[in-house]
Amino acid sequence: MTHMSHIGLKKLYEQIRNIPGQECVDIPRTERTPQIVLDKSGDVGRIKFIGRSLPDDARTFYQPIITWIDDYFVNPHDTTVISFDLEYFNTSSSKMLLQIIRKFQKLEDQDKQLKVEWYYLEDDEDILESGVTFQDLT
Repeated sequence: MTHMSHIGLKKLYEQIRNIPGQECVDIPRTERTPQIVLDKSGDVGRIKFIGRSLPDDARTFYQPIITWIDDYFVNPHDTTVISFDLEYFNTSSSKMLLQIIRKFQKLEDQDKQLKVEWYYLEDDEDILESGVTFQDLT
């Protein structure tokens, strides 16, 4: 059984609004939003999305994460790992995730390495297909 935080949405959105500028952020997952880890404190930059992404307003939910990523690009690590371990995401989340993935193409311009990890259950062809589509689009 997966452990899920029962943080209130208001508290969650307050926490998310405060992430730009922080070294390491671990946003707990809820029934409608993924756990998100943003970490530039080690030798490698790490960004993780884990769980389900069905926020009522994906743009509002993901905008502070995009701001954190933009700040990260000012002084990125030589290697950055971005992991997607999502069991489901809606169309509006898909658009935001694609926007995030496209942002990381900037690292190539800075001679930095990017590793993208896309996890899916062996029989989950929808998530696999989404990963292939993102790869093709970027």
